[in-house]
Amino acid sequence: MVCGAGIRLAGGEDSADVVLGSGVAVLRAGRLPQYRGARPVNWALLNGESIHGVTIHAIDAGIDSGPVFAQALFSIWPEIDEVRDVWERSMRHARLLISDTLPRLDRIAPRLQAEERAVTHYMRENHLLGERADWTRATSVNGP
Repeated sequence: MVCGAGIRLAGGEDSADVVLGSGVAVLRAGRLPQYRGARPVNWALLNGESIHGVTIHAIDAGIDSGPVFAQALFSIWPEIDEVRDVWERSMRHARLLISDTLPRLDRIAPRLQAEERAVTHYMRENHLLGERADWTRATSVNGP
């Protein structure tokens, strides 16, 4: 989808890439730098976080380690929320973040991430998610 001169928005399962003249920015359903890598929503719930976020960041050679253009944080309730709930909330906040950020993206100076707070999760760790491995705790434990 064309969003403006020189900007193309292409969606993926958990990100949308914005191709710019000088690089690529990604929309991520995760708070950076705390939730780099695989399944940020699942890990945030498993870790008992009360705040989650969506982030637009530049692509670099690392995993979700590029400078941040914009981020929206919101409340989550791990004792109540399922992965599906937080994912849907993330998408609502992402739509607003995109509409607020894209028109200004060429004028925003991205901020470097605080490497000392960075945590990266890999697909090989998915077995550690337990009841947070799937969209709901019931399907994570009992299967679909």
